[in-house]
Order: sequence, then structure tokens, then C-alpha cells
Amino acid sequence: MHDVLDTAWGWNSGFRAFSRSQSFLQGGNMKVTRLRACLLASVSTFALITAGAGQALAAGPAPADPGTPAVQYTFADLGALGGTNSSAAAADDDTVVGTSQTTGNAATHAFAYNRHARTMTDLGTLGGTFSTASAVSGHTVVGQSRTAGNAALHGYAYNLLTHARTDLGRSLMISQLVSGNTAVGGDSLLSSTFNLTTHAVISIGPGNGVTEVSAIKGDLIVGNVFASNSFAFAFDMKTGAFTNLPALGGLNSTASQSSCSGIVVGKAALPPPGPFTANGPFHAAIWVTHTA
Repeated sequence: MHDVLDTAWGWNSGFRAFSRSQSFLQGGNMKVTRLRACLLASVSTFALITAGAGQALAAGPAPADPGTPAVQYTFADLGALGGTNSSAAAADDDTVVGTSQTTGNAATHAFAYNRHARTMTDLGTLGGTFSTASAVSGHTVVGQSRTAGNAALHGYAYNLLTHARTDLGRSLMISQLVSGNTAVGGDSLLSSTFNLTTHAVISIGPGNGVTEVSAIKGDLIVGNVFASNSFAFAFDMKTGAFTNLPALGGLNSTASQSSCSGIVVGKAALPPPGPFTANGPFHAAIWVTHTA
């Protein structure tokens, strides 16, 4: 088991989880503003904007004056759940989540660290000896866990207020993300959403290839479809619209992140140099909804 963990986490030495507390100093009102903005996100027809040949680009910021003092950060050791190693995976304004070995390195559990109380909470498992945390949104943590007897790997959601744990099943056993009351994940073939209020599960995409989610913001989910070729997609949970995002004259595109207002970023292929290739070079690309 330890060999599996060492391989999965890449632990070559006893690194402990840490945080850059300076980067999390944001007021509570930011959450309300961000949530309100996320609820406005929607997917409609996408317009493609790119920095191609012959197009002018705005100048970037001027280099900092050598005499300007460097930004200061405060680092903190978050500790562990009694074991040797721990690793942080994600954070929001108040909470850092990750994975830690327990006392005697007997098991591996997900944790949530409250930055204000400076306390680490063991999130437990679905009955097995292994769990991880991959994302946090407000009071909800998502990740994966082994079930009783380590028989299966399932996704889970943990409510930090009620300490209730929801089994998301095998359909969300990998790559878990969360936004509001929606968790998303996959089973290495299809990706699905899980409504944490109704427990309704909805598959993402037409089902004719492997779907992999990259990001979720509000009602907008973006990711990639791997069929005979790979294509970026955007999925609107409110309307159920699934949109393939085009390339820049080539065949393939990839979506990596989105904003609450419906902006998607990634990369896309330029036209191929000849008749026997599908793609030219890949350039950074941005897809913008007409309502963004």
C-alpha cells in the first residue's frame, strides 16, 4: 500500500502540506460576489478569439523596477494526521484540503484544514483505509475513497458544517470537482454531474467517446472529449446544451479552464501544413459565449 501511495503522490521525502497564506487573504464578501457571478454563467453560441498571425496584441505590463520590493508571503506547516507525510491539493478562502497519512502510517485519509482556527480535520473514508480530497467549494469537499474492505473506489462529498458524507458512487470515482451544490467526476470513460441536493446523476456529453472534465464554474462545465480525435467542449447544466469548441483551422482543441461569466480558455490547432496531417501548431485560444 505504501508503494502505491509513494507512486501516486510522488513522495520522495517527507514533505508536509503548506499554504501561502498571503494568497488567501480575501474577505467573506468575495464569496457572495463570486457565487452571484457564477450563477449568471451560461453557454450559448461560442465566438472564437485568438492571437493569430497579423493580429496586434496589447502590450504586457512593464518589467518591475529592480528597486521594487518583492511580494512577501507567509508560509505555514499544516502538519499531518499523525503520520509522516501530507499533501495539500486545493483551497478556497477559508479551507485547505488534501491527503495525509494517519498515525503509524496505517492509513491514508483526506483532510480539511481551517485557516482561521488552524485545525486539521480527518474527513474519514467510505469504510476503507484510503481517501483523498481533490477540491473544495464553500463548505463542500469532494474526493475519492475506498469502500468497506477496500472493495471499490467511489467518489464522495463531505459537508464541513454537518460532517455528513455522501457516497457519489463509481460514476464519479476519479477527477472530482465541485461548485455550489454540484459535484462532477468520471469513471475513466464518461463524466457525470451529481446534484448534492437531489442526488440526481447526469452524464455529460453524447456518450460516443471518453469525456474528461477540466473545470466547473457555476453552471458551466468545460473539458475534453476523446473519441477518434480530441475536442474541447462546454456543457451548460441549466439548459443541457453540449457544445464542441472549434479549432483554429486544424482538427483538435483542448479546454483547460473557464470563468464564471462563460469564458473558456485552452489551446487549438492551426491549419495543417499539408494534406497528410490533421493539425498545424497549437496556439493558446479563448472561446467566449455571446452572453459573456
